[in-house]
Amino acid sequence: MSFSILKQIGDAQKKKAVVDVRSGDTVKVTQKIKEGDKFRFQVFEGVVIRVDRKESHTARIVVRKVTSGVGVEKSYLIHSPLVEKIEITKRSKVRRNNLSYLRERSGKSARLSSKDFDRLAVNDVTVPEVEVVEAPAEEVSADEVGRGPLAGPLVVGAVILPEPKPEWVFELRDSKKLSFKKRESLNDLIMNGALAVGLGWVTSAEIDEVGISEALRLATRMAVEEVQNKKVAFSQIVIDGKINFLKGTALEKYVSTVVKADDLIKEVSAASIVAKVARDRYMIKIAEKYSGYGFEKHVGYGTVKHISAIRELGICKEHRKSFEPIRSMVGFSDSRSASVVKNTTAIGKRGEEAVCEYLRKQGHEIVAQNFKTKFCEIDIVSSRGNKLYFTEVKYRKDALHGGGLMVVDSKKLSQMKFAAGVFLKFKKKFADYDPLLAVANVEGEDFTVKDWFEIN
Repeated sequence: MSFSILKQIGDAQKKKAVVDVRSGDTVKVTQKIKEGDKFRFQVFEGVVIRVDRKESHTARIVVRKVTSGVGVEKSYLIHSPLVEKIEITKRSKVRRNNLSYLRERSGKSARLSSKDFDRLAVNDVTVPEVEVVEAPAEEVSADEVGRGPLAGPLVVGAVILPEPKPEWVFELRDSKKLSFKKRESLNDLIMNGALAVGLGWVTSAEIDEVGISEALRLATRMAVEEVQNKKVAFSQIVIDGKINFLKGTALEKYVSTVVKADDLIKEVSAASIVAKVARDRYMIKIAEKYSGYGFEKHVGYGTVKHISAIRELGICKEHRKSFEPIRSMVGFSDSRSASVVKNTTAIGKRGEEAVCEYLRKQGHEIVAQNFKTKFCEIDIVSSRGNKLYFTEVKYRKDALHGGGLMVVDSKKLSQMKFAAGVFLKFKKKFADYDPLLAVANVEGEDFTVKDWFEIN
């Protein structure tokens, strides 16, 4: 019974006509991106290195391309409503289903040779008429500044550079290796010449509240969202280091992490420079307010003179109480775990109540709220007509913390489908209803329902 219900939900989502994609094919994937009440498209072209569950509604392809020596991969659910078009630009003669071995290669050997392809153009899928922001598919690069200081904010920069690149781009390198004067001049060129620039700021007080790891994720998300607001399409995101700070969001699949990218990839160098200049200017400005610490010289880092000033003057509002040696000096206690769990539960309950009220006004009948089993849970189940809606409620403090789609990735979607199947197994009176998945965005201290939409 459970299997048939899950299959029913899955089959309802399968597209009636899709191209026959095989490993080795070069494809151009057009993906729909929603921004407010408008749509735009992002295009990514590369070689299919893997095809999974081809006959299933969860059929997936992994597409890879090599840019500036860096391999970038994206995973697409073929039957996702966000995938508008898949074009096969070159048909492969390769007979292997999995070409993941290409990841281990570099240079020309990381690509299939021309003899492996038959040229083929496929234009049999029509893109629906929606408003599109005309822009090239570019690369967003991000880097952080201010992870280790004892005072001041954490800043993440995100930049999209133009193509073809201006001459000044080739002067870019890791911001730490540039003089103050050179950073300032390059920053002006970047701010005036880049297609988009975004900055994500997290204060010292917020770092103490959530921890540096969460602060890095938050600042990165804020910086990239600011770039998105500039309406410049991008097809990949490169982050300096080993950690994908957008993991768990809808942008996760676009990310490549590269160690020392701030000195190897010009776009990341640009992000490093704008973040460094913005943060340094801020620290120089507050030095006037908090004189005696020398912020204009060490910009918050733990130099001998800075620590001596702290011992003599005490700390100010810009200091991070959770960082040593300040932590020991002031007796900072990290009591986040218990209070956060308690607060999160209360917030979740208020968010669900707000969505229930919203759905009632839309003609829904609330069937179940916070339905739980040992293996899954559903925030809200509601019915309207012959349709049964399974709604995931997502709360955000403000617009900078990402919306519902930011957290509904393929893994979360699978969990929601499983939970819906379990519910229908136990609630057989709804067997004839059409099951649909949905997400609700709740925002702000007044718990306003900003959006509710189907994702089937």
